[in-house]
Amino acid sequence: MTRSQTRPAAMPPTSTSPGDLVALSARCSTKRDLRLLHGALLRRRRLLPAADAVAALAKLLRFAAVSPAGDLRQAAAMLSTHLPFITSASTHPAFFYNTLMRGLAASASPGDAIGLFAAMRRAGAAPDAFTFTFLLKSCSRCPSGRRLPSDLHAQAIRHGCLGELGAHAHVHNALLHAYACRASVDDACRVFEEIPARDVISFSGLLTAHLKASDLDAARLVFDQMPHQDVVSWTAMISAYAKACRPQEALALFDAMPMQPDEVTMDDGEELGILEHADLGICITWRSGQHDCCVPSDAGRREHCEAG
Repeated sequence: MTRSQTRPAAMPPTSTSPGDLVALSARCSTKRDLRLLHGALLRRRRLLPAADAVAALAKLLRFAAVSPAGDLRQAAAMLSTHLPFITSASTHPAFFYNTLMRGLAASASPGDAIGLFAAMRRAGAAPDAFTFTFLLKSCSRCPSGRRLPSDLHAQAIRHGCLGELGAHAHVHNALLHAYACRASVDDACRVFEEIPARDVISFSGLLTAHLKASDLDAARLVFDQMPHQDVVSWTAMISAYAKACRPQEALALFDAMPMQPDEVTMDDGEELGILEHADLGICITWRSGQHDCCVPSDAGRREHCEAG
């Protein structure tokens, strides 16, 4: 069944009444819908109650920024166009910045979220916990800016978005992952100790930090302490042992793995931050009985292992 069969297309602006805009904006599913509905909102915004106009804009911006069928450039243009209205009519302007940051953090240009945060501060909008969650996710995907996690760490503390509250757990986890992606093990460990209620994401972040730093013994200690060892963490540890030419540990862990890895379950690791360490090919090759102590493509390391 196609999307058009399950979700009615947006009406053209000529037949859209002001009262319909909020409902139609919630059903926006194509760039054409976005263009038509945003045009209608621009023309008729003054006819709507402010709360309805804010709601319609929020739904359109979310589609543009977050949906795979959206348009990040259009989302940025919408935020810029409506910023004076958002500032005056919305009780929570940070939501609109956060929505665009969320899209940017997952895009090919995650560093643009940092620039948006600077613009947000210049505009006088107060960030919240979600702001820092998306910023830190963006930071994790930026190869440059070694001090960026610590700078955002300080900002999050300053704005009351880190503390003993369980509500801040997602900020702690995002911060831990940002440090982990730069192999800042000491910082990652400090954040891990500060998390009031650690979950699988917390442990996966600490595991990532040790794997990034190539400290397999410390990584194994974290792995053994994890309350839930998912397929990605198993595969990450096995892959790390294989790449480090430690076949005994790799084979022992492989034989103990209670599940079979596949492409679908491995995709879950992207959010946990250890997907890059989990080489599915190694486990699939070993599952077929074609063991080797090194990654097949890593000829230099294989020769080293064979020589030793």
